[in-house]
Parts: sequence; C-alpha cells; structure tokens
Amino acid sequence: MAPKKIAMSMRQITPAGAGPAVGGPLVGAVLLTHLGALAYNLFVMHTVRQLQHTPNCPCAQDWRLDFVRNYTLFVSAWLIAVLLVGLIRPATLVHPACLVASNLVSVVSVINLVIALQDVQGLRRGQCKCSTSSSRTVWEILLWVQAGLIALNILVILLAVLSVAIFIAKKR
Repeated sequence: MAPKKIAMSMRQITPAGAGPAVGGPLVGAVLLTHLGALAYNLFVMHTVRQLQHTPNCPCAQDWRLDFVRNYTLFVSAWLIAVLLVGLIRPATLVHPACLVASNLVSVVSVINLVIALQDVQGLRRGQCKCSTSSSRTVWEILLWVQAGLIALNILVILLAVLSVAIFIAKKR
C-alpha cells in the first residue's frame, strides 16, 4: 500500500506539448534555485567589477578578487546553461549526471565562499576607501547567508545519514 501512496504523491506533470512527463515540483525547484543563484552571481560580478575598475585602488589588486571574478563567470555560464537546458528539456535537470555535476560545482563554491569571505573581511578591516559602497556590505551579508545555508545543508545531510544508520541498526 505504501509504494502506491508514494507513487500517487509524486505525480508527474506534463505541460501541453512538452513530450514525456517530468517531475514538475523538483524541476521547478531546481530552476528556481538556479535562477536565484544566477541573480546572486550577477550581483557579485557587478560588485567585483565596480571595485576593480576604481582608479588607483590598491585593494582591487588582491588575487582573491580575480579568483572570485573568474569563479563567478564560470558559475554564471554554468547556471545559464542549466537554465536553458531546463527550459528546453526539463527532465535533464533531474538526471543523475546533471545532479552530480551541480553538486561538484557546489563543492567548489565552498572554496569560493571562503576566499570571498576572506577578501570582504580584508576590505572591511583594511578600511579600504575604494570599497565603502553598500554593495560590499550587501555582498558580505549574502556571503554569511550562503555560509549559513551550507552549514544547514551539512546538518540535514548528517541527520539523514544518522537516521538511516539508526533505521538499519534497529532492523538487525
């Protein structure tokens, strides 16, 4: 009885003329998440570009800004590709290979997060007169939100693994 209930709750949605059915809610969540990430990365790209194009700014010469800029360009291209593929062929977004690739990009984003936080903290601590705009403050807040979300993600994964381990232990 339970498998039938699960199958009923995971009903597939087929938009008119979209071909075979795809998992609507999951695909929608993936597209929405990627759209939000693209908006964030475009904001970061604008903030870094603004700082790097400030004349005679010694703060803009930091290698971390170059890393963040290059990473943001790569991730933005990745996100645009995923969004286009998702709009053309939504089922691809939930394909295991696409999910693994997205998770690999997420792992690299942790490295970017650490480097970006070090850079923003350095700009603030160094009293960099070139980066006193509200964009830097918003960027710093968004970085801390991202760090919190990653920590929450790790906690959820650990709880899920612990739940599975307890379940398996009780079955033995």
